Amino acid sequence: MSRYQVMRDDELLVRAVNADRAAMGELLERSRAAVQRRATLRLGRRRQAALSPEDIVQETFIDADRSICSGKFIPQDVRAFTKRLETTTDNNVRDAIAAMEAIKREGGIARVALADAKLLDSLGGQTCRE
Repeated sequence: MSRYQVMRDDELLVRAVNADRAAMGELLERSRAAVQRRATLRLGRRRQAALSPEDIVQETFIDADRSICSGKFIPQDVRAFTKRLETTTDNNVRDAIAAMEAIKREGGIARVALADAKLLDSLGGQTCRE
């Protein structure tokens, strides 16, 4: 068990705001179940065939991490942090649904795959991880 696992959420938040990456990771992990439930409910069963709630969770966590690390959002307490996660989850669900509907209007998944292939070609076959 790490020292972060025994800390209270408010202690983790203070550390996360002060650029402690491990504290931020622990705080986000503690929020995972609530964010996952929210994303699942917002997507609804019908859309989950095409959109993964876990993808929404990951996007939400990336957004939260970036906004806090950049100083664009400095939560005053855990309640403000939780509210921000809820709002970000809702926005990410809305954006994912809009993107899915745009893909449908433009001819389906094949176009996305083609666009991805063109992007990879323009990068010389490299991804951002290489």
